[in-house]
Amino acid sequence: MAWDSFLLLLVGVFATVKISQFSYRQMSLKYLSFSLAALFLTLSQANIWLSSIIRGYDSLVDLPLIIELGSIISLSFLLCGLAVFIRESKPVFAQFPLVYTAAPLILIISYIFVKDSFAIKEWLMSIYQGGALLVALMMYGAHTYRRSFYSYLLGATILYTLSFVSYWLLYDILGSYSWIWQLLFGISIIVTVKGFEKEIQHNADTYN
Repeated sequence: MAWDSFLLLLVGVFATVKISQFSYRQMSLKYLSFSLAALFLTLSQANIWLSSIIRGYDSLVDLPLIIELGSIISLSFLLCGLAVFIRESKPVFAQFPLVYTAAPLILIISYIFVKDSFAIKEWLMSIYQGGALLVALMMYGAHTYRRSFYSYLLGATILYTLSFVSYWLLYDILGSYSWIWQLLFGISIIVTVKGFEKEIQHNADTYN
């Protein structure tokens, strides 16, 4: 059994359920986008885990394509959530139209066009992920300076960055030590959920 994928699957289910609850209670597009990102990540990990316990599962589905699409769709919704966060951070008169927050979904279409080119796919995925991390670091870094409860989300972003570096740059880790980036990634997700809880709690205390 692929225990690393199984643990990431459990973390993904936890994050999907929790953030979906946040989205329902807060009626927030930001949390809805993040919950969908968690959902598609969970589906990718579920397929990886199933392939490790069901003989011949790889022959039933196009596993690499499912994992790739799950990852790019998850990343696209993550960028949508960050776009909503950026929009909500601006004064009302300076906010861009809400429809623009869906622009990252175009990444899914662009990825489909290059799905048969391994090098371009890897290149695009690394750029998309790096861009998302850069935006998150800048936004949560600036907000942490003004509101300390954002430190959870900034900390989660730093952990995501370490996982990103481990996966893309430290190639030796991808061998027998792939669990290192997966562990960092799983902890990042849990800290992110905690950060959202802190954000919602702060907003509730502010308006009560």
